[in-house]
Amino acid sequence: MELRSLKYLIAVAGAGSISRAAQELHMTQPPLSAAIAQLEQELGSRLFHRTSRGVTLTATGQYLLREAERILEAVDEATYRVRSLEQGNEGLVTLGVMPAASWELIPAILSDFSARAPGVDIRLREHASGEVPELTANGKLDLGFVVTSSAERLQQRHSGVLQVERLTSVDIIIALGSRFRDAPDPISLRELIDIPFALPMHTSEVLSLREATLQAFEHNGLPLPRVLDTLTLQESLPLIISGIAAAAVPATIRRIVSDEVVLKNLEAGPAPFDLAVVYQDEYSLSPAAQRFLNSARNVGGRLEEIRSR
Repeated sequence: MELRSLKYLIAVAGAGSISRAAQELHMTQPPLSAAIAQLEQELGSRLFHRTSRGVTLTATGQYLLREAERILEAVDEATYRVRSLEQGNEGLVTLGVMPAASWELIPAILSDFSARAPGVDIRLREHASGEVPELTANGKLDLGFVVTSSAERLQQRHSGVLQVERLTSVDIIIALGSRFRDAPDPISLRELIDIPFALPMHTSEVLSLREATLQAFEHNGLPLPRVLDTLTLQESLPLIISGIAAAAVPATIRRIVSDEVVLKNLEAGPAPFDLAVVYQDEYSLSPAAQRFLNSARNVGGRLEEIRSR
């Protein structure tokens, strides 16, 4: 049964006359009469009582009318949903985020994106640094957001598997306990050689924050500090607050730490790290994920403008 036949049924039932229905459908009466007769023959049931005053629905016609209206409403809804999905107005986007990216970059992207596509659901998961590219490459994530010493070198490492797109950069600063509150800003590494550094474990994803910190000591001709291993930067915070250790951290941490943590700029410290997005292939992204990627680019561009001022 064609959808057109169901529309004809609704038109005739509403008009109460085949001739008036034909006028509403902008067609002549004979083709409409033939279409209704063909529908009745296909179903093996009379749908209309025909009288000199017009047509009225039979019991089976009344049943089919209700079903026709329901079917056409469902078709209209499905058509709307398909178009909405194709335009990226609905759907689900799964994101993997390193904690340092979630402090400033991700909230800004989510704000931009939700204003453009409020009907899209977001599934957000935090992962350790090395896990985000791996999960994205395995198709577990649509998009991954990482903090890396070099987006370019990360792209080289995952060439042919992932796309790595730098969005902006973040300065590396030092987090200290309260006894350093009156220390100079910026503070030099030389003033920190006697305090242990809480550093995340090494990751195979190019130069890690741990390696960058230790290299900064080497480049300044200073002895390497004692290292306290942590899995994440968050695990470093109790050691910092207690005064046991210091930690080199992305400057975006300013948004989440309390006054108990003293943050200083670092003289001759590690170079800024890149905030980047990783994904398998732009053309394989769902429309909703593509829109999220565009929001990420927009926000990255705005942050770059702020950094350049």
